Amino acid sequence: MTTPPRAAEQLLQALGANSEFADVLLGDLAEEFAERAARDGEPAARRWYWIEATRSAPHLLANWMQRIDGPGCRRLARTVGTAYLHVAVVTLIAIVVASSFAFVMTDSALFGSGRLHATTGTVSVFLGLATAQGMLGGYFAARLDRDAPLACATVLALVWCVLGFAIYAIVGSAPVAVRLLHPLVLLLGAITGGLVRVTSTRGATAR
Repeated sequence: MTTPPRAAEQLLQALGANSEFADVLLGDLAEEFAERAARDGEPAARRWYWIEATRSAPHLLANWMQRIDGPGCRRLARTVGTAYLHVAVVTLIAIVVASSFAFVMTDSALFGSGRLHATTGTVSVFLGLATAQGMLGGYFAARLDRDAPLACATVLALVWCVLGFAIYAIVGSAPVAVRLLHPLVLLLGAITGGLVRVTSTRGATAR
Protein backbone atom coordinates (compact mmCIF):
# COMPACT_ATOMS: atom_id res chain seq x y z
CA MET A 1 0.00 0.00 0.00
CA THR A 2 1.33 3.44 -0.95
CA THR A 3 1.68 5.68 2.09
CA PRO A 4 2.69 9.35 2.43
CA PRO A 5 6.30 10.20 3.38
CA ARG A 6 6.59 9.26 7.03
CA ALA A 7 9.19 11.96 7.70
CA ALA A 8 6.85 14.69 6.47
CA GLU A 9 4.01 13.38 8.62
CA GLN A 10 6.28 13.22 11.64
CA LEU A 11 7.43 16.81 11.17
CA LEU A 12 3.86 18.07 10.86
CA GLN A 13 2.84 16.19 14.00
CA ALA A 14 5.82 17.70 15.84
CA LEU A 15 4.32 21.19 15.46
CA GLY A 16 1.99 20.47 18.38
CA ALA A 17 -1.37 21.29 16.81
CA ASN A 18 -4.60 20.01 18.30
CA SER A 19 -4.81 16.29 17.62
CA GLU A 20 -8.21 16.51 15.94
CA PHE A 21 -7.12 19.39 13.72
CA ALA A 22 -3.86 17.62 12.81
CA ASP A 23 -5.60 14.30 12.15
CA VAL A 24 -8.09 15.91 9.76
CA LEU A 25 -5.36 17.74 7.89
CA LEU A 26 -3.10 14.70 7.66
CA GLY A 27 -6.04 12.56 6.63
CA ASP A 28 -6.89 14.92 3.78
CA LEU A 29 -3.27 15.00 2.65
CA ALA A 30 -3.04 11.20 2.79
CA GLU A 31 -6.21 10.81 0.73
CA GLU A 32 -5.01 13.24 -1.91
CA PHE A 33 -1.61 11.58 -1.89
CA ALA A 34 -3.14 8.17 -2.64
CA GLU A 35 -5.13 9.60 -5.54
CA ARG A 36 -2.11 11.36 -7.00
CA ALA A 37 0.08 8.29 -6.57
CA ALA A 38 -2.41 6.22 -8.53
CA ARG A 39 -2.76 8.87 -11.22
CA ASP A 40 0.72 10.42 -11.53
CA GLY A 41 2.99 7.88 -9.86
CA GLU A 42 4.49 7.76 -6.38
CA PRO A 43 7.52 10.01 -6.99
CA ALA A 44 5.32 12.85 -8.22
CA ALA A 45 2.90 12.28 -5.34
CA ARG A 46 5.73 12.45 -2.83
CA ARG A 47 6.97 15.74 -4.28
CA TRP A 48 3.45 17.11 -4.05
CA TYR A 49 3.12 15.92 -0.46
CA TRP A 50 6.29 17.67 0.66
CA ILE A 51 5.16 20.92 -0.97
CA GLU A 52 1.76 20.69 0.71
CA ALA A 53 3.37 19.79 4.03
CA THR A 54 5.45 22.96 3.82
CA ARG A 55 2.32 24.99 3.10
CA SER A 56 0.41 23.33 5.94
CA ALA A 57 3.10 23.83 8.57
CA PRO A 58 2.23 27.49 9.35
CA HIS A 59 -1.42 26.55 9.91
CA LEU A 60 -0.49 23.78 12.33
CA LEU A 61 1.91 26.11 14.12
CA ALA A 62 -0.81 28.77 14.37
CA ASN A 63 -3.20 26.20 15.83
CA TRP A 64 -0.60 25.27 18.43
CA MET A 65 -0.11 28.92 19.36
CA GLN A 66 -3.86 29.43 19.82
CA ARG A 67 -3.93 26.58 22.32
CA ILE A 68 -1.26 28.02 24.60
CA ASP A 69 -2.71 29.42 27.82
CA GLY A 70 -1.00 31.09 30.78
CA PRO A 71 0.58 27.93 32.23
CA GLY A 72 1.51 26.85 28.72
CA CYS A 73 3.34 30.12 28.11
CA ARG A 74 5.27 29.74 31.35
CA ARG A 75 6.16 26.16 30.50
CA LEU A 76 7.29 27.24 27.03
CA ALA A 77 9.39 30.05 28.50
CA ARG A 78 11.07 27.61 30.90
CA THR A 79 11.78 25.18 28.08
CA VAL A 80 13.24 27.86 25.82
CA GLY A 81 15.26 29.30 28.70
CA THR A 82 16.61 25.90 29.68
CA ALA A 83 17.64 25.17 26.10
CA TYR A 84 19.39 28.53 25.93
CA LEU A 85 21.27 27.86 29.17
CA HIS A 86 22.40 24.46 27.85
CA VAL A 87 23.82 26.17 24.79
CA ALA A 88 25.41 28.95 26.85
CA VAL A 89 27.31 26.41 28.94
CA VAL A 90 28.46 24.44 25.89
CA THR A 91 29.47 27.67 24.11
CA LEU A 92 31.45 28.87 27.11
CA ILE A 93 33.35 25.60 27.21
CA ALA A 94 34.00 25.83 23.46
CA ILE A 95 35.31 29.38 23.81
CA VAL A 96 37.67 28.39 26.60
CA VAL A 97 39.00 25.48 24.55
CA ALA A 98 39.30 27.60 21.41
CA SER A 99 41.09 30.36 23.29
CA SER A 100 43.61 27.86 24.59
CA PHE A 101 44.52 27.12 20.97
CA ALA A 102 44.79 30.84 20.20
CA PHE A 103 41.61 31.05 18.11
CA VAL A 104 40.82 34.48 19.53
CA MET A 105 38.11 36.27 17.60
CA THR A 106 38.41 39.74 19.17
CA ASP A 107 41.03 42.15 20.44
CA SER A 108 41.19 40.46 23.84
CA ALA A 109 39.59 37.15 24.81
CA LEU A 110 35.90 37.13 23.82
CA PHE A 111 34.99 40.81 23.43
CA GLY A 112 38.12 42.86 24.10
CA SER A 113 37.52 46.35 22.74
CA GLY A 114 34.03 45.28 21.71
CA ARG A 115 34.87 45.30 18.00
CA LEU A 116 35.36 42.14 15.97
CA HIS A 117 38.10 41.99 13.36
CA ALA A 118 36.25 42.15 10.04
CA THR A 119 38.24 39.48 8.24
CA THR A 120 36.72 36.71 6.16
CA GLY A 121 38.25 34.05 8.37
CA THR A 122 37.00 35.64 11.59
CA VAL A 123 33.49 36.13 10.28
CA SER A 124 33.42 32.54 8.99
CA VAL A 125 34.53 31.14 12.35
CA PHE A 126 32.05 33.34 14.19
CA LEU A 127 29.15 32.28 11.98
CA GLY A 128 30.24 28.66 12.16
CA LEU A 129 30.05 28.87 15.95
CA ALA A 130 26.61 30.50 15.63
CA THR A 131 25.46 27.61 13.43
CA ALA A 132 26.54 25.11 16.07
CA GLN A 133 24.89 27.20 18.79
CA GLY A 134 21.63 27.37 16.90
CA MET A 135 21.52 23.67 16.12
CA LEU A 136 22.30 22.70 19.71
CA GLY A 137 19.67 25.09 21.01
CA GLY A 138 17.02 23.79 18.63
CA TYR A 139 17.92 20.20 19.43
CA PHE A 140 17.74 20.79 23.19
CA ALA A 141 14.44 22.68 22.89
CA ALA A 142 12.88 19.89 20.82
CA ARG A 143 14.19 17.29 23.23
CA LEU A 144 12.69 19.08 26.23
CA ASP A 145 9.22 19.44 24.71
CA ARG A 146 7.80 16.10 23.63
CA ASP A 147 4.33 17.45 22.79
CA ALA A 148 5.45 20.10 20.30
CA PRO A 149 9.19 19.63 19.75
CA LEU A 150 9.48 21.42 16.42
CA ALA A 151 7.22 24.25 17.55
CA CYS A 152 9.37 24.83 20.63
CA ALA A 153 12.55 24.86 18.55
CA THR A 154 10.92 27.36 16.20
CA VAL A 155 10.02 29.67 19.09
CA LEU A 156 13.60 29.55 20.35
CA ALA A 157 14.80 30.33 16.83
CA LEU A 158 12.53 33.37 16.52
CA VAL A 159 13.41 34.68 19.98
CA TRP A 160 17.11 34.26 19.27
CA CYS A 161 16.81 36.04 15.93
CA VAL A 162 14.85 39.01 17.29
CA LEU A 163 17.17 39.41 20.28
CA GLY A 164 20.18 39.21 18.00
CA PHE A 165 18.99 42.03 15.76
CA ALA A 166 17.99 44.10 18.80
CA ILE A 167 21.36 43.69 20.50
CA TYR A 168 23.30 44.54 17.35
CA ALA A 169 21.08 47.58 16.79
CA ILE A 170 22.01 48.81 20.27
CA VAL A 171 25.71 47.89 20.23
CA GLY A 172 26.40 48.48 16.55
CA SER A 173 30.14 47.76 16.81
CA ALA A 174 30.29 44.42 15.00
CA PRO A 175 30.99 44.10 11.27
CA VAL A 176 27.95 44.54 9.04
CA ALA A 177 28.19 40.93 7.85
CA VAL A 178 28.00 39.68 11.42
CA ARG A 179 25.15 42.01 12.36
CA LEU A 180 23.07 40.86 9.41
CA LEU A 181 23.96 37.17 9.24
CA HIS A 182 24.45 36.16 12.87
CA PRO A 183 20.77 36.35 13.94
CA LEU A 184 19.66 34.63 10.73
CA VAL A 185 22.20 31.85 11.19
CA LEU A 186 20.94 31.30 14.72
CA LEU A 187 17.37 31.20 13.39
CA LEU A 188 18.08 28.63 10.70
CA GLY A 189 20.39 26.64 12.97
CA ALA A 190 17.80 26.31 15.73
CA ILE A 191 15.10 25.16 13.32
CA THR A 192 17.55 22.70 11.79
CA GLY A 193 18.43 21.38 15.23
CA GLY A 194 14.76 20.82 15.94
CA LEU A 195 14.37 18.98 12.64
CA VAL A 196 17.35 16.79 13.47
CA ARG A 197 15.87 15.89 16.85
CA VAL A 198 12.46 15.03 15.39
CA THR A 199 13.83 12.93 12.53
CA SER A 200 16.35 11.14 14.74
CA THR A 201 13.58 10.27 17.18
CA ARG A 202 11.55 8.94 14.27
CA GLY A 203 14.46 6.76 13.21
CA ALA A 204 14.99 5.41 16.72
CA THR A 205 11.27 4.66 17.06
CA ALA A 206 11.24 2.86 13.71
CA ARG A 207 14.06 0.61 14.81
